[in-house]
Amino acid sequence: MITYPVPRPYRERDDLIPDLGEKTPKKIKEEAIFRNLDSITKKYADSLSEKANAYADSIANGEFDSDDELLDKAKESLDELYNSKKEKIRNKTETSVDSLEEEIGDYQNDRARAQNKLTSRYEKAAEREKEDFAKKGISHSSIANLSAKALSSDYQKASKELDAGYDRKVQAIEAKINKLNAAYTDAMKNYEISYAIELEDKLDSLKKKRDQLVKTYEKEHQSEREKAYDLYLAEEAKRNRDYEIANGDYLDEKKENYQERYDYLVGALAGEKASLVKQFVKDNEDKLKEYLGLYYDRFKEEVV
Repeated sequence: MITYPVPRPYRERDDLIPDLGEKTPKKIKEEAIFRNLDSITKKYADSLSEKANAYADSIANGEFDSDDELLDKAKESLDELYNSKKEKIRNKTETSVDSLEEEIGDYQNDRARAQNKLTSRYEKAAEREKEDFAKKGISHSSIANLSAKALSSDYQKASKELDAGYDRKVQAIEAKINKLNAAYTDAMKNYEISYAIELEDKLDSLKKKRDQLVKTYEKEHQSEREKAYDLYLAEEAKRNRDYEIANGDYLDEKKENYQERYDYLVGALAGEKASLVKQFVKDNEDKLKEYLGLYYDRFKEEVV
């Protein structure tokens, strides 16, 4: 229940009113009062109409897909297509990458074999040189030491060059793999963008078709819906009328609304001069009876 504050009494300032021998009596602001009563009354009428519409919808209501259901359908129609596309490029990329990685493995094996051959060749050369220096009796000479160092240096250089050659081959293949992966990532992003755009278009198309079906259905069942709407209002009116006759009071939401009108009006008139209130009630008796209904007599006893 809404309660309204009691208006503060208006205090006239004698120094601002010309001395006419008699002060002009203050009038009750009828326009504002009835405007607020209309607003309170409208709340009940709107609520009743909303319930009647809900009842009519339940009676004359076709089964149509919700927005969420349409979204599921749109996704279902596109997922098969896009999943197929993504699976195809995924398989193609994985096959290409696997082939390149196998190629890298082959190069690594070739590198190992080449290094073994290089090592074996230099070891044999060193052994032959060592035997030759031994026959000459200069195994521990400076010449033998210098020759061994030179041979070792040549071996290190040849080994580094061999590794560098294979590194370049491996790096070239890794660059291809990186390029393939980057292309795959870009393709997936583009698919996601295309999917989102097409999904929105598909959903919009489905909604338009659904909305057209709803309009057609409502047009064909308008008479049935109007009868259901009127029936709800009639039954609600009868239910209230029977209760009012039996109990001399209103029921449920109607009671709350009439009580709110009553409380507002009593509060709005509080603090006003009795003579003005009496005149206000007299001048607006029919309107007040309409607004307050069964509570009008109680209102008069309280405020007049």
